[in-house]
Amino acid sequence: MLVLWFERENRPRVSLIQCFSPDITINGEKVLSKSKKEIKRLLRKNGFDKYEEIDEFTDEVLFYEDMSAWFNFKFDKLIYIEFSMLVSGDDIYWPYIE
Repeated sequence: MLVLWFERENRPRVSLIQCFSPDITINGEKVLSKSKKEIKRLLRKNGFDKYEEIDEFTDEVLFYEDMSAWFNFKFDKLIYIEFSMLVSGDDIYWPYIE
């Protein structure tokens, strides 16, 4: 239950991963269907406490720049996570999350 987005500039590579799997875990804890409050608590416990909250009419998103991840909610329940590559100058790498 993944969607992979590929970038074709320079060389083909994955640039975004969307995960809809009910089995996705963060530090051993299943996270799909958790509330924003529960996700914030879990990530803060694991060292990620800086985030941006985006609440629009149709979207509820928590964006964690340090892990390059968007946590997407509907009615305060996590429905999917997007991970993108991190860019530092000419270097591109993927964040590591257990």
